[in-house]
This record gives sequence, structure tokens and C-alpha cells, in this order.
Amino acid sequence: MHWLAGSDANLSGYRSKVCSDSACSLACSTANALSPSLTATKSSVDGTSYFACVQAEDLAANTSAWVSSIAAVTVQTSASVVSSVASPMANGFFKLGDVIPIQVIYSSNVHVTNGNDFTLTLETEATDRNALYSAGSGTNTLTFLYSVQAGDTASDLNYISAGALSWGSSGALKAASGVLLQDPWGTLKNFVIDTTPPALPSSVGFGSAFSTTTNLNLSWSDITDTNARYHKLKICAAKDCTSGCIGSTTNVSSPLIIAGVNGSTYYGCVQGEDLAGNVTPWVSSLSSVTIDTTLPTVTTISSPTADGFYKVGNTVLVDLSFSEPVYVTFGGTHAATLQKHQVFYSANSTYGSFDLSNPIATINYGDAPYDATPTDTKVLVSVPIASLKDGYYYVRYYDVNGKYVDPNRSVSSIVSVLKGTPGYTLIPKKFSSLAYDYYIMRYEASLSSSGSNAGGDTVTTTSIRQERLRGRDACAYANQHRPFQADLSSLLS
Repeated sequence: MHWLAGSDANLSGYRSKVCSDSACSLACSTANALSPSLTATKSSVDGTSYFACVQAEDLAANTSAWVSSIAAVTVQTSASVVSSVASPMANGFFKLGDVIPIQVIYSSNVHVTNGNDFTLTLETEATDRNALYSAGSGTNTLTFLYSVQAGDTASDLNYISAGALSWGSSGALKAASGVLLQDPWGTLKNFVIDTTPPALPSSVGFGSAFSTTTNLNLSWSDITDTNARYHKLKICAAKDCTSGCIGSTTNVSSPLIIAGVNGSTYYGCVQGEDLAGNVTPWVSSLSSVTIDTTLPTVTTISSPTADGFYKVGNTVLVDLSFSEPVYVTFGGTHAATLQKHQVFYSANSTYGSFDLSNPIATINYGDAPYDATPTDTKVLVSVPIASLKDGYYYVRYYDVNGKYVDPNRSVSSIVSVLKGTPGYTLIPKKFSSLAYDYYIMRYEASLSSSGSNAGGDTVTTTSIRQERLRGRDACAYANQHRPFQADLSSLLS
């Protein structure tokens, strides 16, 4: 310890001691004999903090008050070691942009030189990230800040190893060990790092294009995510999911009833969110639903047929005028006014998953060979071989004016066209070990009760034997459309 000289002309010397308080009264060492020296050496105990205390005396034996050092000094004869690693943050999920403070706690105070060159490396899967030193020099707790970056992943965040603390050429950690605990920090904290949004929700839709109640049944296929939380839902006036939106709410899984307003048309909108707060874009239904709770009324009844006498077989036309547009339902059989069928495909079974602006086939009523028997419930659908795939089918039919007249929303059960059964495909020579350029294998798709995939709907390919064709003929053959027959009795009811 050292000090500046006093100003007394008759100064004789100084006494010094060390104490645990700045008043120089507690846990003090024995003061040394009077000495003119401006320095002194004192014995101390490892791990103890001391204040330096000095008193002056003149030749007349007058003494000054004891004067202490401004700050204490802590005696540390061995390197401080890490006692624990912690964080003030609660256990939970963290996403891109979140900042997590991490505390490295030592057995005694430590000192950091050039903290900008001091880091703690964390295990974050593909690319390990550095938590940067923030504060704590001169104390026993050093704080590092970890900012979650794109692509970071951890089911239980931890530092990479006992040697995760590092500093560059200009940084240093004085009077302390840089070795962390061998026991993983992950046993103390459960931090899940998730920067990946869930997979999009799909098949968003309503059960019908019209609703006679204001309560709309919105359904969708749930998001897939290990850390899935819930779905955000709303109904909007447009597909952009931003215009005229109402009914914002959340629900864990499909479906959900959302209230709308009579006379309004809505699209369903669904957004997925995981436990870390990552969200998907909003996904809208392909088709809208219109709420109409008011029954139409007949306004006029008239006939363009002239007055007169009519016998059996004559036709008398009757015109009914309603207060609003109406839709006519046919009772499960083909009507004479039908003009065409349209068949739609979806990989999902919900009505809302069908893109009703994009039919896979349009079949004219009574058009052989696709509707050879107009009075039955079967049509032939022609699709390219390469397009045959498992899925769900939905049929609409239209009147002579091109208006959609079928309010039915029934969707087929799963139609297994290719899955798990042999079928038509071209196998090149190099894979078939045959002498021909290509070999055609047969796909047989059936959902009849006797087929390999028994079910209620029927889909059959035309009967074809196995054929061996040479290159050009095989290519031409493969490019043909392959018809299959669909029993639509359950879809046209």
C-alpha cells in the first residue's frame, strides 16, 4: 500500500493498517510502528477484501484521523473458476431476432480486458453461434448475449464444450480460468431455438358455396410442425386475407365455426403459428361462401304458352319469378336440361381444397363414349397416363344455359389409381433387362368391392394386356390419354 505525504512542517511519520471497512474500524490488522516511509506491506487472507488505512503523527505526538483508500482490494492468490452457467430468461421457445442473456458465474471476481474480443460459442446445429460478451468485469458474473439468427436450431440450447469461452489476440481474462463446467448447461435450462415457420395449412374451405345461417363452418388441413401451437383464423371479403376481415380468433385444429354477416361473401383465411412464434403466410380458401338467410319469394307466375286446350304429351311452359336468384336441385338423377359435367381433382378430401376453376375433365351430357348412357350415374374420364394419381374427385353438372345447378358437396372416398398396385408405365431397356427398347407394365386401379382396393366408388382402366414395344411406338403409346370409369352415384346425389 502507498500514499501521499502529509503537509505538517513538524511531521514525524505514519502508521498504517488494513481493515474490512472504509471507517478503518472493523477487522483491522495491527498498525505498524511510526515510520516516515510512504509505503507499507501488509499480511492478508486469500479471498478477503481490504481497505488501506493511514494515520499521520507530528513531533508533538499530535495524530490525524485514520484515512482509508477510496476502494477496497480483494486478495486472490488462485485463479477463479466457473461455478455455474445460467440465464435470467425463463425456459421456453425462441425465434429469429430474440436475444438471450447467458451468465457465466465464477467463484470470485474476474477481470476482462477488451471484451469486444471475448465470446461464448453455442451449439446451434448447422452453424454454431457466438454469444458476445456484454458486461461483468470486476464481478464474479460475466454476461454474454446470444442473438438468434436465421437457420439456428436447438432442442435444448447448450455451449459446445468446456472450452466454449474464447478470446482473440487483444482480449484477456485475468485471474480466472476459461474452462467451463463439464456438466452441460442444458440440464439447468430448457431453451428451444426454432427459426423455421411451420408448413403451410392447406385445403382451406367451407362446406358449401352458400350458407343459410350466419355461422360458417371453416375447415382446413392442420399445419405440420414439431413445435406447432395453433392456427389463426378469420374470414375476409377477398382472397388477399387483408380486405374486409372479421372474426379473428385461434384454434388448435380444424374445423371452427366463425360468424359472418347476412348478405356478405367471404373467403376463409388460416395462418399457422408454432410455439416459438414463427408464423406461416395467410392461406385463403379457393372458393368463397355467401351468406343468405332470407328465403326467396315468388313474385309472379306466368306462361309464354298461348291460352288453349292441351292433351297428354303437350308441353305447357310455366315461368316463375322470384325475389332473388335461386338454384334448382336435381334429385340424384340426370335431368333433360343437363348440358355437361365437370370433374375436379384434389389430393385432399375437403371440399375447399378443390380448385373449381380448373377441372381435369369436361364431359358433354350424352356424349359417347364418355357419357354413353345419359340416364345412369357413370361417366368416363380421360387423363394422360402420366397424370394418373391417387386422390379425391368431385363432380359438378350444368344446365343448358351453362349454369351450375348442383348444390351437392359430396367428395369421393380415396381413389387409389396407382398406389400399391401394378399399372401402366414405361420401363427403359436398361432397367428391364429385356431385348426391347421399352416395356409397358400395367396399372390396374379399382375401388369396386372385388378390386384390390375395395371401396364404394369405382375407377377402372380399360383392359389392356402387357405389351412389348420398340422405342418410337412405345413413346407414342405412352402419350395416349388413358380413360378410366368413375361411378358417380355418390357424387351426383
